[in-house]
Amino acid sequence: QGGASAGGAGGAGGAGGSGGPCTWQPGASTCAAGLYCDGCAGTCVPEPPKGSETSAKTPVCGCDGNTYWNASVAATHLVGVATIGACAQGDTCGGFGGKPCAAGLSCNYSGLPNVCMVADADGTCWGLPAVCDAGVGFGPQSRACNAAKCEWECDLIKQQVAFEVVGGCPQ
Repeated sequence: QGGASAGGAGGAGGAGGSGGPCTWQPGASTCAAGLYCDGCAGTCVPEPPKGSETSAKTPVCGCDGNTYWNASVAATHLVGVATIGACAQGDTCGGFGGKPCAAGLSCNYSGLPNVCMVADADGTCWGLPAVCDAGVGFGPQSRACNAAKCEWECDLIKQQVAFEVVGGCPQ
């Protein structure tokens, strides 16, 4: 499983028009310019237009083995969707050695039991929207460990800090 978010960036030339067959490899493409390889389907698909990301949190597991905020975010990272929901085992990051994620991905430390009590916790790499939208309705429900201020989950993942979803913020 890859770990590179640039999977199949269009423009490297070769065979594969829209819908043509392709093979996904990190940082390479067999698709024509303006297309990228959806490695799950094995076909070239059009790159999404700029600004087409949505901000609703509906995680998907990309063909590269990393979790993306939603399918539109995976597409803007030029990665096809393998399954709905977060990856069961995505690329790990953080931890004792401070392992980084591939370019364009952030280390998500949430979802671990007692994450605020674990020193040097590992996280998993996530692709996030360019802009974390505040959403509608309830306010932020997450807090960085030992912080008083509540923030949006997307922003905390971008900051690559350990956090917990606490609900009822501020407390």
